Amino acid sequence: MPYKYDLKIDLQEHFKLAIRKKLLDYGYSDVEKFPLDRMLYLFLNLQKRLISVQPRKIYISKEFKCLPQYTEVLKSIISRIKTGKDLSSHLSKTISYLNYDDHLLNDWGIHHLHLGEDLEKNTGFVKRTDPLLFVRFTNNEAYLLQIMPHGNWANEDLIQIINNNWPGTIKEFLIKGISSVSPALSEKDRKNLRRHGISTFVQLEENKIYYPLGGGYTSNGSSLKAHIQADQLLKKLRCVEMKIKENIAWYAKKIHKTTNYKGNEFIFLLEVGENILIYEVYSNYKIRIII
Repeated sequence: MPYKYDLKIDLQEHFKLAIRKKLLDYGYSDVEKFPLDRMLYLFLNLQKRLISVQPRKIYISKEFKCLPQYTEVLKSIISRIKTGKDLSSHLSKTISYLNYDDHLLNDWGIHHLHLGEDLEKNTGFVKRTDPLLFVRFTNNEAYLLQIMPHGNWANEDLIQIINNNWPGTIKEFLIKGISSVSPALSEKDRKNLRRHGISTFVQLEENKIYYPLGGGYTSNGSSLKAHIQADQLLKKLRCVEMKIKENIAWYAKKIHKTTNYKGNEFIFLLEVGENILIYEVYSNYKIRIII
């Protein structure tokens, strides 16, 4: 006589609750109105806009110049990057808005930081400055490109600096098989095309053309990378839930064999951290999904 299993699982609903809690913990309100796919996009886009708190190795471009009045705050920022301190106070105030898309970040993967030393009253941000520090962050590195005036969101010099100093870090974005693009775009052209949701390449020289280092953007300016991540995650969740449902006998046998739980009632929930952890309540059997 076959076993009968009592299975309770709704990973997408629990995922929505987990993402909602994360956004509320960040201080964003009124997130209940969003369906799961939109909420997940906003969460992943926010993760991209924020700078994860972890130690990073610093690299400074050979073109880098700092005005004397910003020397001390630059030293402080470098120290905070090296030791993994929070840099949110130096970010644009647009980080206060969940439903916002940073075109420079979406297009070229570059953050800009304000160089104020003192905190403004009641905002949590340093005093706003012009110029700004332009930085490309990866998981373990921070590449300080240049200090430039506010508004240099489409200045190709930023990509040129990365190419001049660390070409190996962006070789995956090189377009193969195309020697040139036409027409050549001015900074004004690129800003205007971004406003209209039109993606562009950057040609530095013949046979050296880069597609967007930040993953690009959709026709409404939102992050293409975050949309793809959201779609892939939801697909993974649906597949895992279906796999568990269709193979509950196998999972029951696995749980009985590897844990102390021997019952036939199973409840699967999930937690969201650096990755997604799906766990069975009674046995604490875990399935990890990489975000």
